[in-house]
Amino acid sequence: MRGRNSSRISCNCEFPQPNVISVTARITPNMHIGAMASAPATVQSYRDLIAWQKSMVLAREIYHATETFPRVETYGLVVQLRRAAIAIPSKIAEGHELLSGEYRQFLGHALGSLMEMETQIILAEDLGYLDREKSTKLLQHTAEVGKILHGLLRSLRHRMQEFPNP
Repeated sequence: MRGRNSSRISCNCEFPQPNVISVTARITPNMHIGAMASAPATVQSYRDLIAWQKSMVLAREIYHATETFPRVETYGLVVQLRRAAIAIPSKIAEGHELLSGEYRQFLGHALGSLMEMETQIILAEDLGYLDREKSTKLLQHTAEVGKILHGLLRSLRHRMQEFPNP
């Protein structure tokens, strides 16, 4: 529970770790995607969701990776990758305040954007814009975010079954 004077803490543990005491991670500009802790016990904001936190890190990684793309791709693959990367945490945040059914729809859109981004990363490697090491790292991160989003969707599905709307 966070009080008025409590602060968020950074964590350098790998995700997921069983039996970890829950903390809220603060995203720092140089944080890598595997450096966050488990979700807080109570989600007070979309910012507390590991799915949002990790998708924000992934979006930053996409921005950095596309900085070296050829100028000819400025309005092509660069903008497509960045748009998809931004859409993922944006949809998680946008849907968070909605009813469970609507939230699931927004998470589905986030997953769709994640799959778009994955496809575009593969194409960027095929075109020689990303080396194999960088594209592999990005694809591993997209897979991790995908697993987290699927888990969040499963959790919402179970909650809707336990507490159906009247």
